[in-house]
Amino acid sequence: MKIINTIFLAVITFGLITTAHAEENNADCIPQSEMKVIASHFKQFANLANAQYCNDDSKTWHLLSSLMFMRKTQFSPNMPPSQDELFTGRFANNWYDYFIGRINELEIVNDCPKGVIAYVYMWGNTMYTCPMALTKTFSSLDRASVMMHEARHID
Repeated sequence: MKIINTIFLAVITFGLITTAHAEENNADCIPQSEMKVIASHFKQFANLANAQYCNDDSKTWHLLSSLMFMRKTQFSPNMPPSQDELFTGRFANNWYDYFIGRINELEIVNDCPKGVIAYVYMWGNTMYTCPMALTKTFSSLDRASVMMHEARHID
């Protein structure tokens, strides 16, 4: 009976560890550790910092998945910097560091002109995002590219 209890306990423990590991690495969820980092840079996500955030197809999810795309996109270490002063060294090591150096708030606006996905004002650090871009129609790469484009306007 003791052997059966030990095996049962091992199977349960392995199952819990495997489940926790799967949840942490779920592509449709942002781990709590990443949510905490994002919330430290974007205060509007502070209420989401203490748990993982999973894909609920909301506008918030689409913004967060785009930020995660930026966080995970690293440049090749042997990529030479541009000789143009407008670009030299500005992108540092990844998109996310560049982005948070210019944008510190993401605001969803509902009254965007037709065809507008996002915009910034040169005197601020807020990027205004339009609902059109915050759907499954656009990928995280699509949104991250637009977000980087808008951040460049701050330069």
